[in-house]
Amino acid sequence: MTTIKIHAIAITSLTVAFACFAETNATNTNGSSAPYNEGPVWTLTMIKTKTGLADEYLKQITETVKPVYERRKSKKSSSTTKS
Repeated sequence: MTTIKIHAIAITSLTVAFACFAETNATNTNGSSAPYNEGPVWTLTMIKTKTGLADEYLKQITETVKPVYERRKSKKSSSTTKS
């Protein structure tokens, strides 16, 4: 009985892993008007938006938060070049 459970868990895990890897290459963003770029994810936050307003929310966040991250990035790069 436990071997069946272990096999079922292993098969399920491999299926989910395959689906995740396949999904990363399935989308084509050429010509997309999305306000974000695809790339590695370092932090994940769940934000609930009203239906159809997700892109609008991301545009707003991009306008307000991106300059802060850019300044932080430039400060880090200037401090590493001084060392």
